Amino acid sequence: MAFSPDNRRIVMTGTFSRVMFVQTTWDVETGECLAQVEAAGDAAAIAAGNERCPLLVVTEGAIESTPQARVLLARTGETVVCFPAFLWCITSHPDGWAWTGSSGRHLYYFRLEGDVPIPRSGGAPATHK
Repeated sequence: MAFSPDNRRIVMTGTFSRVMFVQTTWDVETGECLAQVEAAGDAAAIAAGNERCPLLVVTEGAIESTPQARVLLARTGETVVCFPAFLWCITSHPDGWAWTGSSGRHLYYFRLEGDVPIPRSGGAPATHK
C-alpha cells in the first residue's frame, strides 16, 4: 500500500482469490473506491502519479496465465516494452527507469535504455537516455 504525495489517495495491490492481481485506488477522505484494475505494480510509484513516475511496470490478469510484465507510459497506458516473466513484488528504482521483481525463485533487475518520449502535461515530451 502507498499514499499519494498529497495524501488524498491510497493505492493497494493484492490478489483476488489467489488467482489474479488486483490494484485498487481509494479516496482517503470518503473511503470511496476510485478505481480497480486487474493488474499489479509498484503501489508507491502508482500513488506518486504520472508526473513523478512517468513509467510503470505492471503484471496483468490471471496469475497462472500471464507470461509477462509490461513497462507502460503512466499517462497513456501505452506499452513501451514487455518483460518475459510474470513478476511479483515489483519495485521501482528512485530514478524511475529501473525495476525489480520476482518470479518463482528468481529475482530480476531490469532497466529501460534508449530514447523513450515521455508525455508531460503542458509541454513537449521529455526523453531519457
